[in-house]
Amino acid sequence: MKFFPIIPLPIMILLIILLEVFLLKQAKRNYQIIFILLFLINLRPMIHLNNQENLTSNLDIIFVIDNTISMNAEDYNGSGKRLDGVKEDSKKIIQDFAGARFSLILFNNTAKLTIPYTRDTEMVKEAIEITEPVKSFYAKGTSLNTPKEELEKLLKRSAEEEKERTRIVIFMSDGEITNQQALESYKSLHKYIDGGIILGYGTTEGAHMMDNTTDSYLIDYSEYPTKEAISKLEEKNLKKIASDLEIPYAKAEEKEIKKQEKEIEKIARYEKTKSTKEGYQDCYFLFAIPLLILLIVEIKETRRTIK
Repeated sequence: MKFFPIIPLPIMILLIILLEVFLLKQAKRNYQIIFILLFLINLRPMIHLNNQENLTSNLDIIFVIDNTISMNAEDYNGSGKRLDGVKEDSKKIIQDFAGARFSLILFNNTAKLTIPYTRDTEMVKEAIEITEPVKSFYAKGTSLNTPKEELEKLLKRSAEEEKERTRIVIFMSDGEITNQQALESYKSLHKYIDGGIILGYGTTEGAHMMDNTTDSYLIDYSEYPTKEAISKLEEKNLKKIASDLEIPYAKAEEKEIKKQEKEIEKIARYEKTKSTKEGYQDCYFLFAIPLLILLIVEIKETRRTIK
């Protein structure tokens, strides 16, 4: 067992002493026990875990996530933001494919490999969670060609160096193109992947987009009088990418995602491995439970005294 104090020990000891002096007149036994429990919780005792058995798979799952300004449009599952839907769905996918390696490519004006292949799922979840649409004054229009080169580099390198791995692409976007660029073919990437899904976010009716810079809805200045801009789900573009990669396209709905996950599971291989990495698990909660009970008792007694 090891200890990782939350508050430095000298400060914690001083606080306990001050509390003891302040509440000395009370002379209650419960207070003494509460102080001890607080001290033990602060020590943050952790149990040593070594040679843990882990379940790993041969899957490499690449998230390609659109974080252009249109992903702020409020038509996900009612009036939610599209990017919030992406965050929710990607976390579920990560959870459902525990043991896989994950990678993250974000694209707006440019594409960036934000997370290379890793089994650190918490890091991937955190990176996706803090992702926000590009600021309006940086936005240069959306092109679905933007992530192609970055995705191809990652896939090609992986195919050459780790041929035994199974590569899956999860492409999450509203499919909108606003910079007038013609959609390029993704067919050259098909030979590097083994499966995946293109997920479309938004509605064909469209919705308004919040401007992250001004905290107001974006304005369409292309016509007069001006009006609030509307972004629409462009399924045609996403279906074209899906066709090129020879993977399914689906609107971002739970039943569709689960359906495609089952297909991916068919080509997954799992094996048990023992981790040589030293680890620790928190056990301070064992002291938190009696502390909570004592606090409830004290609150009830205090209320009775006041009455």
